[in-house]
Amino acid sequence: MSQSISEYKLESYRKLKTFNEKGNLWLTEDRVTGQRFVMRRLSVYSRNVYERLADIHHPNIAAVYDMFLCGEDFYVIEEYVDGVTLSEVTDREG
Repeated sequence: MSQSISEYKLESYRKLKTFNEKGNLWLTEDRVTGQRFVMRRLSVYSRNVYERLADIHHPNIAAVYDMFLCGEDFYVIEEYVDGVTLSEVTDREG
């Protein structure tokens, strides 16, 4: 994939919220459709794992919709599941 296509893909998502302190996990919105996704910026070493996850279709696993390299970074676009996180449940219920 050419660098310009990767840059276009990256710019087609508007970052709405950062989920972690590292600044590599965001709630994003597709600029055209308004659909929300989770975007992750990872090292290229994670590519193998996400290529395998993209092939898994299960109701308890967030779907992987897209993956692309942009510069030195590997980006993953995943299904956004709105709700309570596992850490929030364990904090509340033990």
